[in-house]
Amino acid sequence: MAGRSPPFSSRRRVGLSAHREVDGPHRASVLSVNAIVAQPAGALGAITLAALADGTSISTATVVGGIICALAAPLRIPAWRAERVRKAPHNQPLDVATEL
Repeated sequence: MAGRSPPFSSRRRVGLSAHREVDGPHRASVLSVNAIVAQPAGALGAITLAALADGTSISTATVVGGIICALAAPLRIPAWRAERVRKAPHNQPLDVATEL
């Protein structure tokens, strides 16, 4: 299993989220745009963090990468709320504002 990603890595979860959010004729377009944006962004991030690690230290690059991920995490809140509403029983209202 060395060298292989787990079946539900974070990268795949993002794709699954896009699958759930879009139906119909726009689905392929949205998923293509998702891939077009994600792959170069990941490559650019890897190159930048590698250059930072080379110029400073691996620890510094790791901390900077963690900070960038932490700053990006709130962008997932709308999808998280929509998923919680979708999974809630239909006869029970869900107050997602207090669930944070």
